[in-house]
Formats: sequence, structure tokens, C-alpha cells
Amino acid sequence: MHSLIYQISTKAVNADDLLDTDNITEGEGVSFGYIYESGDEHRNNDIRDLVESYLPTGMFSVNDDLTLTYNGGAEQWRSSYLARVREAAESMTEANIMDYAGPVYTIQKTILNPLNIDILFVMDFGTGMGIAEQSREFMRFVMMLKAGDTIHIGSILGYHR
Repeated sequence: MHSLIYQISTKAVNADDLLDTDNITEGEGVSFGYIYESGDEHRNNDIRDLVESYLPTGMFSVNDDLTLTYNGGAEQWRSSYLARVREAAESMTEANIMDYAGPVYTIQKTILNPLNIDILFVMDFGTGMGIAEQSREFMRFVMMLKAGDTIHIGSILGYHR
């Protein structure tokens, strides 16, 4: 399976802080066989696809300079997310709680990857090593934004699991 890793920041990412294949590691529940440079020729489409196909509808807009504007909506999204976690929890019984691919696994996947996408995100790059995380960390980041805030995208890397 191939997908992408997006480096996300509230500030423009300077060249010295861009992710590459040598300074990224796996976060919780993430594994990749290899990482590769995605290539700038796909950058515009990758950013537009992120907003139009993978992030919650209407929550972000793509600007001409390929930054994103947060339009709001995280609180409503969080409410629907909680409902999905509760629904998954209600499906647990004594008979299925230990099943390998049962409701406990479903809850774990829902919590770590609430957007249910293969895309990974690097949210904090101040440590010199980017940690690729599932969509929960991205949505935690979004919960701190105010409508109108700008999000910058640094590197976009490909990965294979």
C-alpha cells in the first residue's frame, strides 16, 4: 500500500526544517517499509487532494500559494467522532472482547485514525526528527486552530507499508 506523509505547520517551513527520507520515524500504530521523495510535480495535486478528498468536508480551503485556511468546524466534527467511538464501544461483549479483529481493534483504529485514511502527518518538527502519525494527531492539532488560521505544508513524502 502506498500513501503520503504531509509535514504540517502553522508557520512557513524553511528549507533546513524540511522532512526527507533520513529524518522521519514511525509514530504509534504506524509502520512503513520505505519512504521516498514524492516529487514537486505532484505537489499541487497532492495538496488539493488532501483537502478535497481526505479531510473533513468544508473544514479547509486551499489558497493560491498552496497554504490551507482553516474554516472552522472542528467542534462539530469532534461530536461525530465521539459518537463513532461510542458506537464501536457498544458493540463489545464478553464473547468478542478478545477477538483479534473484533470491536477492540475497531475502537483502536477509530481512536488512532479517526479520518480512516492511510495518509500520515508530521506535526512537530522541532526535535530534528519528524514523527509520522495517523490522523488523530492532525485532528488534535486542528482543535487548537481558530477559523481563518493558515496551515503551511512542508515536505510531502511517499511511503509504502
